[in-house]
Amino acid sequence: MDNSNEGENEDSSSHLLYTWQGGNIEFYPTLHSKQVAKVSFGSEHTAILTRNHELYVEGGNLYGQLGTGSAGGAAKTPILVEKLKDALVIDVACGSNHTAAILDDGTVCCWGDGSHGQCGNSFAETVTEPTPVALEEQGASCEHGVTGQGRILSAFQISCGDIHTMAISTDYELWTWGSGVQLGLGNLKETCKPMKVEFLCGKKVLSVSCGASHTVTLVERSNRKSSDNLKLKVHNDKPSTCALCNKEVYSCKEEQDMCIISDEHKCPLGLELRDDQSKSDDNLSGDDNPESQSKFGGISLKQSKTSIFNAKEAKEFLSKRLSDGENETPRSGLGELGSNIGAFLSNVPFRSVTDRVVANVQTTIDKFRFVSAENVPEIESMTESFSDNSISDSGSEKLTYKSHDESLETVAALVDSSNKIDIIDAKTESNICDNSNTQPLQSPQEQNVVVKDSKAQDTLEDKTKQGNEKVSNDVIKDVKSNFTIGVDGDESSSDEDDGKEEEISTQTAPIRKGANTMETSFSSDNLKDMLPDHFKAGSHANSKRFSVHRVHSLGALVDPRYSLTLFNKQGSKMPACRVSLDTEVWSWGTNKSGQLGVGDMLERIQPSCVNYLSNRRVVKIICGANHSLALTSTGQVFSWGSNKQGQLGQSNNTVAPSKIKLISSQFIWDVATGRNHTLLVADMGPQPEIYYCGKQQTGSPIKSGMTCQPIRLTDFRRKAGWIRQAFAGSDRCGCIVDKTIDSLSATLYEVAASERNFHYQLSLMTAGICKPILLSEAFIGMESTTYGMSMKILLESFINLTTNIGINSVELTRTIQGLESMENISMLGSHEEFLSLFEHYSKSFCDSLAVCGFDNISKITIPLFEKSQEVIKELSEMTKVEVATDATKMLCRLLQIPLQRLGTYSRLTTKLTNALPENSELKTIYEGVSRMWDEIKGDIKDDRTMADSTRKFWDSCSPKLMDVLKLPNRRLIRDSRSHSLSLLNAGRFSSHWFLLFNDAFVHAQYASHQNFPLATVWTETVKESESSGLYQFRLVTPEETLTLNAPSASEKAEWVLKINQAILAVIMEKKSLRSQTKMDTRGSRVSMYQGSLRKQSSSSLFTLPISRQACHVFYRIPELKGGKYEGMWSLGKPHGQGEMTFLDGSVYSGKFKLGQFNGQGKLTVPKANGAFEIHEGLWKEGMKQGLGKVSYENGDIYEGYCKGNLRHGHGVFKQGQIKSSQATIYIGEWVNDKRCGYGVMDDVMDGEKYMGMWQDDVKHGKGIIVTLDGIYYEGNFNYGKMTGVGLMIMNDDTCYEGDFYDKNQPYGKGTLTMPNGDSILGQFSGKLIHGLKVNGTFRKRGHFSTVVEKRTSFHSSNNAFKSFGKFSVAPDNKWEDIFRYCRTLLFSTPDVSTVDVKKAWEVIAIRISAGKKSASQERRPSAGDSLDILESIPPYNTGNLTVQRYRAIKTYLSKAFDTHYHPLGHLMEGLVDVYRATYVGVGANARLLSHAVGEVKSFVARIYDIIRKLFPDLPQESSPVQIFGELPNDKDSVDEEEEEVISASGLLHPILLPRVYPVLFTLYALHCEQEDDKYTERMTRWNRQADIALMSYLGMDEKFWLLDEYTSGHERFSTIRDKCFLDPIEKLQQISTTFCPSDKLDVIRRAFNGINKAVQTGVGKGHMWSMDDLFPVFQYVVIRARIQHLGAEICFIQDLMEHHLEFGELGIMFTTLKACYFQIQHEKING
Repeated sequence: MDNSNEGENEDSSSHLLYTWQGGNIEFYPTLHSKQVAKVSFGSEHTAILTRNHELYVEGGNLYGQLGTGSAGGAAKTPILVEKLKDALVIDVACGSNHTAAILDDGTVCCWGDGSHGQCGNSFAETVTEPTPVALEEQGASCEHGVTGQGRILSAFQISCGDIHTMAISTDYELWTWGSGVQLGLGNLKETCKPMKVEFLCGKKVLSVSCGASHTVTLVERSNRKSSDNLKLKVHNDKPSTCALCNKEVYSCKEEQDMCIISDEHKCPLGLELRDDQSKSDDNLSGDDNPESQSKFGGISLKQSKTSIFNAKEAKEFLSKRLSDGENETPRSGLGELGSNIGAFLSNVPFRSVTDRVVANVQTTIDKFRFVSAENVPEIESMTESFSDNSISDSGSEKLTYKSHDESLETVAALVDSSNKIDIIDAKTESNICDNSNTQPLQSPQEQNVVVKDSKAQDTLEDKTKQGNEKVSNDVIKDVKSNFTIGVDGDESSSDEDDGKEEEISTQTAPIRKGANTMETSFSSDNLKDMLPDHFKAGSHANSKRFSVHRVHSLGALVDPRYSLTLFNKQGSKMPACRVSLDTEVWSWGTNKSGQLGVGDMLERIQPSCVNYLSNRRVVKIICGANHSLALTSTGQVFSWGSNKQGQLGQSNNTVAPSKIKLISSQFIWDVATGRNHTLLVADMGPQPEIYYCGKQQTGSPIKSGMTCQPIRLTDFRRKAGWIRQAFAGSDRCGCIVDKTIDSLSATLYEVAASERNFHYQLSLMTAGICKPILLSEAFIGMESTTYGMSMKILLESFINLTTNIGINSVELTRTIQGLESMENISMLGSHEEFLSLFEHYSKSFCDSLAVCGFDNISKITIPLFEKSQEVIKELSEMTKVEVATDATKMLCRLLQIPLQRLGTYSRLTTKLTNALPENSELKTIYEGVSRMWDEIKGDIKDDRTMADSTRKFWDSCSPKLMDVLKLPNRRLIRDSRSHSLSLLNAGRFSSHWFLLFNDAFVHAQYASHQNFPLATVWTETVKESESSGLYQFRLVTPEETLTLNAPSASEKAEWVLKINQAILAVIMEKKSLRSQTKMDTRGSRVSMYQGSLRKQSSSSLFTLPISRQACHVFYRIPELKGGKYEGMWSLGKPHGQGEMTFLDGSVYSGKFKLGQFNGQGKLTVPKANGAFEIHEGLWKEGMKQGLGKVSYENGDIYEGYCKGNLRHGHGVFKQGQIKSSQATIYIGEWVNDKRCGYGVMDDVMDGEKYMGMWQDDVKHGKGIIVTLDGIYYEGNFNYGKMTGVGLMIMNDDTCYEGDFYDKNQPYGKGTLTMPNGDSILGQFSGKLIHGLKVNGTFRKRGHFSTVVEKRTSFHSSNNAFKSFGKFSVAPDNKWEDIFRYCRTLLFSTPDVSTVDVKKAWEVIAIRISAGKKSASQERRPSAGDSLDILESIPPYNTGNLTVQRYRAIKTYLSKAFDTHYHPLGHLMEGLVDVYRATYVGVGANARLLSHAVGEVKSFVARIYDIIRKLFPDLPQESSPVQIFGELPNDKDSVDEEEEEVISASGLLHPILLPRVYPVLFTLYALHCEQEDDKYTERMTRWNRQADIALMSYLGMDEKFWLLDEYTSGHERFSTIRDKCFLDPIEKLQQISTTFCPSDKLDVIRRAFNGINKAVQTGVGKGHMWSMDDLFPVFQYVVIRARIQHLGAEICFIQDLMEHHLEFGELGIMFTTLKACYFQIQHEKING
């Protein structure tokens, strides 16, 4: 893709690139039409990336670094990289002699010098064109060792060193390739394949910068996940032992009767050896290999969350290490640093060394509980403290080990026998506040630590729970003297600058969301990083010491709703990378010049945290060849590393970050580094300036060869223009500038500079005032008070605001640099969230003012301000705030600084708006933003006035009432003492005082008062007829009603107006916070309440919603006393959705109506045993009424209808566990909580099912019992016992008909019929299980046996038994409750003799509409589509039923019965459920077939009766009726296709039978089991025969054999099988896939038609069939169809087919099928 045309249209004066070497500024003429986005310099070449993603290169090409496809030559002017001209390049970087780029799809391409693997893929000396380098991540392995599929990652940032390359993937992980320790891969020093820096896995890498042989990266502060390369390193010998201490890895511990084997072993030092020293135990005694020596045996990081430090073992280990190396040469691998360490160790007693090292390590572990990457630099610095603090560097310069510009000191703990902690030094306060990171110690003077008990394992936080003690000055002095040593044992003096420039950062850690609180790290000692030099010295020495437990008070400093998160521009090729100030810097690689910033000059093979920068909000890091820089959000720059050419911007070398100081107070917002020089971009008036420090080239305007202090390049701004970005590399410099800028860009520069200044002011106040107050012991003691709580919220809000202003400042800078668009700036793109920050701060400020918070903390602010006069003076000069002698007033003025900023934001936003094009969308948006700033400014002014008046009211109020009512957010609106208001009919001597606050109406009298929250207050005007001439109005509350009287009409109107305004404000605020609160992308909730009250018109203030949401705790109503209701209200009564919690723990959640349960709801009642009884369903007037569910405490469940809290109507009751032996399920009718009417109970314990009548919870009336043994009982039940005449049929057809005493006890006169037909008539007694006693007559079976009848009939059922069915419930009397509910729902009455059809359809429409709404909430689009059709009422009473209208009715009914929300669908679901429950399980008994068929027929009749009421056009008769289609206008006759015979069965069978078919057909299969077995046996044998043999045997005429078409070649007729009549066979087989008799008959018809078609094809058309010819052919088809359960199919059709079909064509075909079935059963075949 060629983007050249796009570049030609760009502004030629914007984003221009200027470069220089020395003093000559050059402009690229060839790029005059291109806007440049980035430039990178190599040793001899340059890469230029344009804003339209084109890549240009120039310079030397010795190694192919220009990507032209060949090596050698040079390009004197920029040329396009041809291979990438069709791609979009988003990032580029140059190494010394190679180049790397990232494309828009995330692909990394490298070219140039690849001899060290820095170009990836190989170690080729030259790579002459861009070559893709894959970031391939290996698949993860499961616990079974199976490796998953890997993936290729995309990258979004690239950086190059001399011989290595680093890239950040879109997963924010760091990848590297090339050579050297700077790879960060541990002992792996060379790779051409990109590898992930596993040490940083789990951290979010934001940016990376490569030096010549070191790497620095910026990451978000987070807990790092463990990785594979951090596993415990062990020896190869067995059992496994630690490579450092030789302790066994696995341990065995006995606890009671268990043996626990664990591998949680930790070394005594909590550390581990590098890989090259874990190979042999001999290395522990010393090794001459320089690669294996690093400090005490090459100790490196040991990552563990549970490291246990054993001081005794550590001392033994160190003593052994030192004694073994006593006579050896100092570590040659460490250079002169190692020599000094060796010299020191040779002069210091081992005991002294080991004790002090162990004490330092102990202290670190006490602070952190484990040794991690965050504190390993501190441990290393502890060992450095034993070396000379003056170490020569290459024999020339003096490298001084001093505090990192006065760095933090270590927290010290004195652990004594009483387990008390003592604060050693006042300077430990910062480390107490920042318990997540520690700073490396750079001088022995900073190690003021003594550990009295070396075995103590408790941390500082644990000890704070037990109390704190301050150490006397003598003890402190003793501690210092014990830990202040030099090389020769003398006390070392600090550097001459120590004590002068202790830096206290204003940075607060960016807001991080924890599990439940916002974690914010503070470092009070860092304030002076931003203070002028003239008042840095000594300010910290006089600061107040802080107690340890202050750390815990800072756990939830910031309300998470007010932290912002921004988005990248949509469509960006890079991942959405938000601005983060919660960062830390990590470095690794060579460190000969201290370029890693960790406080020493030892190389790091894996990343180490630069702890000094952890709390300083670093936003950019950049590396030179051997030095590094970090830029913070407050415009500070820290530098460290080589300073041979003055590139650090200071006079001394430093191995730790040190701040660069400009001549005047300026804010730096961009930095760049070359090999030996540094560029700084800073604010200087309206136009930014550029500063230079480091080596000067020939032609430079600076006379000296180097400059240690940054020098302003005065001519650059004049020659180039407005600076956007600075770049540097090798010995070159570059800047992207705008030659001229428009008003919009100029305004952005102004806004950004102003915001940086504002951020600096807030940061100065945060560190100098807010945090010291928060951390002071006196303030912590006040936090429980009203004013203390409000002040804490205010100070925390100020800190939070500081953080977000810093984010906004960085976003503005990125916008100027062209890295972001204006929409991504917080104050513009997320203006609502940004405004809410100031609203929240304003509210916090006014709350504190209202409760006199500033006055009450004066005892804290007075001494603080006395010590911070210089800070206050600086703030006063910057903000023009007048300095007050009163500390309270001064604090109030300082904390108003953010509120004074509102006018500035309004002005700047207006200025930006005016610079935008007319009629643009952004202009309209920003105009609204500007108005919002003005509105909030006015509102804040009003709130301030109200807060001040409230403060005065509290001053005049009685202390007792004030203590009860005083709240930070409460404001007084109206007072009855100032504006008269009285209680109607009050006593003569009574005293009533009414107070209207912004959240409550208070009625005070004498020593008592009542507080009515405004959310539950309604105003009512009293009618004139009731007021008796008085000016009255009522206040309605949930439990009381107050009638109030005003002295005049105007006073009454004013009171009502003020009350209504206050109520509306409360309602709107609750509604806004409830419905408009959003979660922003930083994970913090930001209130979207944007002054909705301000937008209310004056007329709307009187329009109060009657219904509202509120919470109330009842205190007066006896039955509700102590209960709490939260939900919707109406005129003082719960009304709508809500939740009521009662005093006994019961909870109702659901609908209310005028204070009572009404509608869908759920009541949970706790029981004594800890279980719950749960009632769900419909409620009416406080009681269960309608369909519901009850879950009892013992696990029983009832689902069905209720009435008056009792089970009443149809329901299902499940007792016990379904799979247990004591489970029962009852389905049937209930009356007043008892089983009454028809019902079915499945008793798992007894293995039987009862189907019959119930009364008073027992079996009573006609009923049937079937058992698992196959016994069938039928008779009359009397209160649970089967008595009187009944029927018992055994599984073998033995039948007893007669009198019963109980179901198993025939007693009295009866007849016992044997399976063979023999019978006994007489008197019976006894039980079946014990044997029957008979006194009667035995009869031999007669000639006509009932058994023979049963065996030889197709469907003889059980009618052979005289009493069968006589004592069962009639089908029409079963499940009447289900039909009654449907009739009542549709017609409002169970009697359907006279109904209102129109009203019934209205009910249906309402139900469907409600169902549609419910389906949309449940996200069921398919249900919604069906409901759309059913929602409209079809024509139901036209007076003329035609075929077309009948078919429309069928279509409607088909959808209605499929929909749960339709009454007919609900009816169908209920009937299908009870039918299945009745005839499955134990109910799957062949004796029940006739009952099941009877129920189906009854269902059809009763359903049709209901449908007939809805569609009066349908015929009333149940017999078939013929209907015709609509007569055409031009015809006198009707086609046959427009005729149809309709009946109830024809209409409903296709709807009902498919739902019950599996259950019903199972009964048919059981009933016909013997016949079907005989049929299957013969069918199987016959199907083994060939076609010709079978047709010959069946007597089929040869002309119907049709074998000629199946013979080919020499194939014989006798071998042909399953070839004839295939089409009718396949059609007949479909009889098993249909569910209705009519459909099955249609299958038979199609099979006959198939036979006829086949015969006519073979014999000839016009063939007339005779039954003699047809029957053998059809019998052949039936046999070959191999239909399973054909007898059951025939019985099913015969029982349920419509009678008018028996005598037509279909009847004859069905009779033929029955005859075939009978013939197959009884005809034999040989073989």
